[in-house]
Amino acid sequence: MKSGKSIFEKLTEKDYGFMDPGAVQGRVTAKKLLCSPDEVWSVTGDFMTEARNHCAATAVTNFVRLKSRALPLRSSGRLDNTRHIFTSAHEIIGNGPVFRLGTRADRYFRENGIPFYCDVVPRKQVLSGDWFSIIQKETDRGNCCGLLVCAGLFAWHWVLCMGYEQLSDGRNVLLIADNWNRRGVRAYIPGPVCRLKGITVFRPAVSA
Repeated sequence: MKSGKSIFEKLTEKDYGFMDPGAVQGRVTAKKLLCSPDEVWSVTGDFMTEARNHCAATAVTNFVRLKSRALPLRSSGRLDNTRHIFTSAHEIIGNGPVFRLGTRADRYFRENGIPFYCDVVPRKQVLSGDWFSIIQKETDRGNCCGLLVCAGLFAWHWVLCMGYEQLSDGRNVLLIADNWNRRGVRAYIPGPVCRLKGITVFRPAVSA
């Protein structure tokens, strides 16, 4: 169930083509998912009083919440407080549209002692049509990807890619936290309705 969108999101609302995974017709031949199928997420509607057009900061918040359960994070602040995570992330990432998330997320991770860094996939590679092999490789390695998608001139949105499905008919489906739906993942197939414009890989930092 959706918790709500910001006023900007409602005014510029487009059909991004996200759907329930069960609505995708076809036989699944391969699947990888980096979270629980019933994962509970933060959504942009949780932070409408202090931010606007803030899907990038929400995506980073969801990534940190997910990883903070398993890693001994060095942050001086507690990362079990979702609003604290969002506020500290938003102070650096800011309101959108955010077209270059990698640099800002890197700074947030570094300043808060979170042992991850960003690797931005070159735009030429993203637009070459080889996007699935890039995301599949990173997902198989256990790395989440932030995806910048576009459904129109004023309809840009960051989502968190948590997995994929390959179908017997050759289609590839991305399983995402769309930052609007509270529970579970949504299915996204990049195409004319909603184009994939950017991939930022969140990688664990290597300890010295």
